[in-house]
Order: sequence, then structure tokens, then C-alpha cells
Amino acid sequence: MKCSKSIERILEFCEQSNKAQKHMTQVLEETQKESQDLLHILELESLDEQHKLKLVELLEKSRLERRTAKDILEITNPVVEFLADQKSQTFINGLKQLLGQVRKMEKRMDNRIYTMKSEKRLDLIELLGLEKEVLINDIKSGVGG
Repeated sequence: MKCSKSIERILEFCEQSNKAQKHMTQVLEETQKESQDLLHILELESLDEQHKLKLVELLEKSRLERRTAKDILEITNPVVEFLADQKSQTFINGLKQLLGQVRKMEKRMDNRIYTMKSEKRLDLIELLGLEKEVLINDIKSGVGG
């Protein structure tokens, strides 16, 4: 795995933690309202047994969704609090800059070519059937390593 992929995964985790917390906060609020609505229907309406059973099933589903949201919020809260700290923000910004630098280096390494150094390099190029134009241009311009 490329180094840049590891850095990307760290940054994605930070971003996903923030998104998850915002989304789960909304889910928690909505499921609390839904539960209250269902409880008030149960309390105030005259329902037969079949409708009461359906209402209890809906309430159970809502409560399970609420519990999942609360669990995710509990897990992501320390991460989000950590990321909100100024030192952490500085670190995250540093990681973003580092990611750019690492990507640049990886790209350079992926596109690397070798420039012949010997005096007989043009003869070697022809002998080996290499791409003369690229290597000759590099030789003339002094590019290569």
C-alpha cells in the first residue's frame, strides 16, 4: 500500500467521525420524537389488540434505532472532541500538507526514467532500441538523475 493511502485513510476516518456524529444526532432527535408520538397514540387512542401490537412493534423498532444512534454517538464523541481541539486541527492540516507532498513524491517515482550517464549512451540507446527522443531530450537538457 502506498504511503499516501494510509494518510488518506486517517483523514477519511476523521471526516467520517464528524459526519457520523452529526447524522446520528439527527437520528437520535428524530427517534425520540417518534417514540413520544407512538407513546402518546398508545396513551390517548382507543386501539384494538392488533393495532396495539403494531404500535408496540413500531415503538420497539424506533427504540432500537435510537439505541444504535446513541451507541455511535458515544463512540464518536471522544474522536470529535479530540478533532475539535486547536492542536488537533493543526495536526490535521499538517497531515493534509503531508499528503500532498507524499502524493507528489509518489507521482514523481511512478514517472521516473533513467538518463544514461556514459559517453556511449546514444550508442547504447540505439543498441537497446529505447525511446531515443525522450532520453536524447533529457540528455540535451541535462534532466535526469
